[in-house]
This record gives sequence, C-alpha cells and structure tokens, in this order.
Amino acid sequence: MVIQCRKCNDRLDIPYNKVGIGGACPKCHTIFEPPAPKNAINHQYINKIAEYSKAIEINSVDFESFLNRGNAYFRIGEFENAKMDYTKAIALNPQFTKAYFNRGAVYYTTNELEKAIQDYTKTIALNPKHEQAFINRGLVYTDINDNCNAISDFTHAIVLNPIYSKAYYRRGVSYLKINEVDKAINDLSKAIELDPGNVDAYSSRGLSYDSIGNTCKAVQDYTKAIELDPSHEKAYVFRGDIYNKQGEYDKAILDLTKAIELNPDRDDAYYWNRGAAYNMIGDFLNAARDLQKYLQLNPNEENPEQILRLIQTLENKCDENTIAKHKQIDEPTIPNNQNHPKSEINTEDANFHNKRGCYYSSIGNFDKGILHFSKAIELDQNHTQAYVNRGDAYGNKGNYLKKIDDYTKAIELWPEDPLTLMNRGGTYEGIGDFDNAICDYTKTIKLYPDFSIPYEVRGAAYNKIGLREKALDDLTTAIKLDPQNYQLYISRGNTYEKLDDFDKAICDYTKSIELNPTSSMPYRLRGIVYHKIGYYIEAKADLTAAIKLDPKYANDFLKRGIAFRDIGNYNESIRNLTKAIEINPNNAQAYYERGLAYSINKDNKAIKDWSKAIELNPNFSNAYVFRGIFYEISGDYNMAIKDKVKYLQLNPNAEDREKVLKNIENLKKKL
Repeated sequence: MVIQCRKCNDRLDIPYNKVGIGGACPKCHTIFEPPAPKNAINHQYINKIAEYSKAIEINSVDFESFLNRGNAYFRIGEFENAKMDYTKAIALNPQFTKAYFNRGAVYYTTNELEKAIQDYTKTIALNPKHEQAFINRGLVYTDINDNCNAISDFTHAIVLNPIYSKAYYRRGVSYLKINEVDKAINDLSKAIELDPGNVDAYSSRGLSYDSIGNTCKAVQDYTKAIELDPSHEKAYVFRGDIYNKQGEYDKAILDLTKAIELNPDRDDAYYWNRGAAYNMIGDFLNAARDLQKYLQLNPNEENPEQILRLIQTLENKCDENTIAKHKQIDEPTIPNNQNHPKSEINTEDANFHNKRGCYYSSIGNFDKGILHFSKAIELDQNHTQAYVNRGDAYGNKGNYLKKIDDYTKAIELWPEDPLTLMNRGGTYEGIGDFDNAICDYTKTIKLYPDFSIPYEVRGAAYNKIGLREKALDDLTTAIKLDPQNYQLYISRGNTYEKLDDFDKAICDYTKSIELNPTSSMPYRLRGIVYHKIGYYIEAKADLTAAIKLDPKYANDFLKRGIAFRDIGNYNESIRNLTKAIEINPNNAQAYYERGLAYSINKDNKAIKDWSKAIELNPNFSNAYVFRGIFYEISGDYNMAIKDKVKYLQLNPNAEDREKVLKNIENLKKKL
C-alpha cells in the first residue's frame, strides 16, 4: 500500500506488518506513522480488491494490479491471497522489487521467517539502497536470535540513512541482547537524540544502564518513558524492580501495581515481585494474595507446594480480623495522596513502627531504627519482619551476635523463610562459625531443593574451610539448577583452580565468558590460570581483554606486566607495572615486580622499587632478598648482608636457608 509523508507529501510503497513499521520518507526522512490496525475490515480495501480484479480481467499480465490487489488483501488480513498476488506479480516481472519486499512482509507476519529473509534479500539484491528492506530483514534476524546479522542489517540502514532513529533503536536493542552494553547505550542515545519521543528507546536504554549497575540513570530513563507514555507497563515493571532491589518497597509496590492495572493477567512475575515487596514491609496478607495470583497465572509452576506453604505461613502471621477485612476486598490497593484523604497515624500499631524503623535504617540512623523495631516487637511479639529488620540494623552497627539472636527469633516464627535462614548462615560465616553457617544453608536446601542460591552459598562456605570436593558438588548442583548464571561457573572454576585442575578451571571460565562477555572477571581469572601453566601469550590476551572491560583495575596491569616479563618483553612489562602503580600507588607487589623487570637490565631503579615495596610492606621477605642480591652485584656487601639476614628473620623456614647463610658468610669475608 502507499503511505504519504505528512511533511513533504512524498509517497512510499510498504504494507503494514506486525511490528507496525511505516518507514522513513526518502526525501525529508520524516518517520511515517504505521497504518491502521491490520485486522480492521475496511470497505475501502474491499472495493479496491474489486477494482484491481477487474483490471486483471482486462489485462492478465498487469503485474502492478497484482501488487496493488495483494496490498489490499494484506490490509484486510487475507494473507494467503496477498502472497498469491505478490507471487504472480513476481512471475510476471522477476525484477519487481516492491513485490519481493511486500511478500517478505507477509511472510514475516505469518511467521514464515526463512521465506521472509529470502524475499528481503532479493529486494536488497535488486535495490542495494533499500533501507527499509535492511531494517525489516534485521527484524527477522532479531526474531530468530541472529543478532550479529541483525546488527549488520541495521548498520546498512544507518549508512543509507544516518538520521533514521528506528535503525539506531533496533541496533541498540540487538547490541543489548549480546551484552555489548556500551554500544547499546550509544545507539539508543542516538535514537533518542533523533526522536526524543521514542518511548521504547528510553525503556531499552534504562535496561542497558541497569545491566551495568547504573540504577540512577536507569530510573531516569524509565521515568522519562512513563512521562511520554503513562501506559508503558514495562517501564513501571523495570523501575519497580530497581526500587525493590534498593529497598524502596513502597515505590516498588506503586509501580508494580500500576503495571498490574494496565495488564492484570499478562505476567505472573508482576505479582511475585509485588508480593516480595509487600512481605518486606510486613504486609503479609497482601503478599499472600499476590502469591496466590502468581499461581493462578502460572499453572505450570514447578514447585507449587513450596509456594502454597509460603502462602500459608504468610497468612498465619495475620490476625483473623485482618484476614476477614481483606477477604472483602477484590484487589489490594495502594493509597494515593492525590485521590485519598490522609489517614490518621496509629502510633500503637506495630506496622507503623516497623515502617518507621525501615525509614531510619535506610538513611543510616540505625539506633533510631532499632528503637522503632523494638517498639514494633513490643506491640506484636510475633512480628517476624520487625525481628529481621532489627537484626539487620544490629548487623549494620557491627553487633552480629544480636543480629543472630533476632534472626533466630524470626526463624522460630517462620521456620520456612529461606532468606532469613540464608542470611543467618551468612552472618555465622562472617564471624567464622562455619558449622552453624553450613547448617543453615543445609536447612534451606532441604526446604527448597530446587533453588540454586543455597547450594551456591554452601559451596562457598565449604571452599573457605578447604572442603573442595563438597564445594564442587554444591556448585555443580547450583549450575544444573541455574545453567545461565555466569558467576556460578566462575565460582566452580576457582574451586578447580585451587585443586590444580587447571583444564576444568579454564573450561568453566570460558563458559562464563560465553554467558557474559562483558564481565572482566572470567577473563582475568582465566588469564591467571594460563600464566600458571606457562601459556603466557594466552594469559596476556585474556588480561588485555579484562583491561579493556575494566581499565581501572590495577591488578590486571600487574598480572599482564608479569606475563610480558615472562615472555621477555621487559619494556612492556615495566610500562604495565608502572600503570598498575599509577592506579594504586600503595601496591607493594607492583613495585616488587617492576624491580625484578628493572633488575634484568641491571638498572639501579630496581633497588628504589624494592625499597618502596618494603616501605609499604615491611614484612615483604622476597623484596629483601632480591635487593640484597642486587646490592651484592653492585659491591655494597654491608647492605647485602643486612637484607639477607632480614630475609631469613622473616622467613625462618626458607628452603634456601642454608644457601643464604653460606652466602652471608662469604660476603663477610669480603668486607
């Protein structure tokens, strides 16, 4: 069909498809609005079909009439007839670009994606400057998760039309899917610059910022998306998730409630996340109701019994009057200051004091927070969340025994709460009580055997006390339960590395890189293992990749400097070690290693570096012995003797002790 530019009146032949792309004006580059809904029965198009059919009866080789009738069929949703007409037009004119392009759009709409790719490819072969064909083929590639080809097509569209906002938006989304977050942010920012009203670009850029931990900018983008389109449910969901993570539960509930209002039956995760927020503010009944809704929307839930137990436990925390009151309400609502009168504050209400305690804790006033949590407990001795919150406040003050006491009371009230069990375990671990920590993690596993996190933390605890095989078992189970978690492969790789099983460690780090190529950690760790086994070139390459991803991490430059030294490139070694020192001037190891690199060329700067290492770490025995050796070479036997004696004092069980003692005696003879 033909769309007319509202600015310069130029026209573009393109059928409507399921993604609603209208295209850009070839003259002024104004974005075309998508046509009317594809399933609307429009008498105008039915009349057009009759007209074109009449024309075809008069001239059966009129390929333009077949094209136009196909467009009309497409507009009223008769896709098979549209395909037949486009195919007939192509048969009559094999060079008919528009027919290939329009048939590709029909194939895309009917989910015949390979055929759509073929038609868009033919369109591009006939007209290499057909930017919309590149865009549409890129969208098909996106649907089949071929993001590399999608990016290539969107890039071609941008080359053809450098101010095409949607091309930047689509390419940015594809970059985000393959974790090239910086490129995604650049493209999405360009899309917003070209089209400040692009709601989806703000939402996707928010996701990009969130993925790298920049939650402030993410919230700003989601807020802008909501400002532009107050019905953009995903922006509410994404912003609500951030508020949940930051402990701003009231804000999270507001956002998730808005998303549910916009689409009450679409996504069970909305209810799960809102239920979690309700639980954290002590609103257990609304939490239970949301979990019930989650189960209704998710009938294939793998562990319904566990969730039903959680619901029962939450309901048990509520008094009968509260339950009866809530049963009369069809859907929980959140007070809105604009629409509801301000309610009176009941200072004898436990929930009031629990919320006040949360507020004071959130601004760092833990003493006042503890006072309010204690008041909540005084008013309601079964207020589980108040015990947990007071325990957290004690923990923030460094009083871990009181934290454990409060967690223990919360667990007595709710024995099946996995989070409190694991957090108590983490607190035990923090004070070195690994037996109790492992006991808590094990209880959590018995209650929730299909959750990966308790296996992960128990595996970490086993690692800390040297039980490597048990750690491996737990981490392997965690990976089976959560195979896309790149951090689990790092943890298991570290365990293999400690067992000197370097091949398996490298395999796990490699898998972690495949899952998250934007994380520097697995490159760093794999590089260190490569260095250990003498693969210095591979080590250098991995450390270079880590530096590219995280250029402010001093130890990567230190390790790469050592790798360069081991392959004989001393100048590069010194350059990297100097960079490590620039980033962290208090890194004694970097001075020591640079001293070794200088000493290869008998450069007196070695003594200065070893002296600095000793200044930063007076117990750095190797720095003394190497400085002593260098003093000996330069003929300063007194200083050489002092350094070697100090080396033996710091390292009384050194394997070379007898050799060093003999050397000291020989030096004394030279005085």
